[in-house]
Parts: sequence; structure tokens; C-alpha cells
Amino acid sequence: MAKRTYRVLAADDEYWICENLKHIISWEEYGLEFLKPASDGEEVLARLEEEKPDILITDINMPFVDGLELLKKIKKKYPSIVTMVLSGYDDFQKVKGAFLEGSINYLLKPVNRSDLVNALARAIEMIGERDAVMLKAEKERTDAQKASSFLQDNEFSMMLMSGGIDNVPNI
Repeated sequence: MAKRTYRVLAADDEYWICENLKHIISWEEYGLEFLKPASDGEEVLARLEEEKPDILITDINMPFVDGLELLKKIKKKYPSIVTMVLSGYDDFQKVKGAFLEGSINYLLKPVNRSDLVNALARAIEMIGERDAVMLKAEKERTDAQKASSFLQDNEFSMMLMSGGIDNVPNI
């Protein structure tokens, strides 16, 4: 089975922060595709449906739609996207707000390579765990449908063999 590639969208109104993120690691080596960064939360919301990122890295302070509002909207409409914050502020209220809105990490600017890799590894692990649960649930549903179909086929066969619906024993 081919290894899955995870799509990462970054959002920051500071061009050089996005450039740093783009070049800080070799994204492909980690099974990641680094999408063209967004400059604000409004742009992220406009691109989510088409680009379908698995992971979002967002700044807190951005024009139009700030990071906390963006996290709130994503949590509500796209709960499968794993989010993390990259910020120049270590303000407790902002950190708390990020985690309350579903962010799995709060990285301070300028982010170093190891912190970013660790945060991305955790995001990928979470996606893998979620996908495994979904696959198991789908398999259980399929198995239940097969069993139900088998039982229905069995009952129908018994009915035909016994000469009609009136002669089928109660099960």
C-alpha cells in the first residue's frame, strides 16, 4: 500500500515566516505536502474546501479573520483538520484560547526545526489513530451488513423450502 501524503497549510501575514516554514524542513521526506501559504484566516477559509489540508499551522494575529476565530470556525466546520498555532506571543490567554479551540500545539516564533518536526509527528500520529478507528468502524459496519444479509437470505430460503410464508417457523 502506498504511503499517504499529508497536506499542510500554513497561514501567517508575515511573508518571511511562511518562507522560513517552507524551507525549515524537507517536507516530502516526512510524507508531507506544503501547500502555498495563506496570508490571513479569510484566505484559509476560502481555500479549505478545494485544497483539503490535513494539518493547519496558523498565526494568532492576522488581518480579517484572526487565528483564534479561524480555529473556532475550523473546529466547527472541518473537525478532521488537525490545527496548531505558530505565534510571536506567549500570552497565557492566547495559548489557552488556542487549546480550547482544538489546537494540538502552540509554537513560538521563530520556530526551530525540532519543535516543528515534533509537532508535525504528533499531528500525523493523531490522524493515523483517527483513520484506524474509522477503518475499524467501517469494517464492523460491513461485517454487520453481511451477517444481516446472510440471515435474511437464510430466512427466505427456509420460507421457500417449507412451502410459503405461513409455514416459516418463528425464530
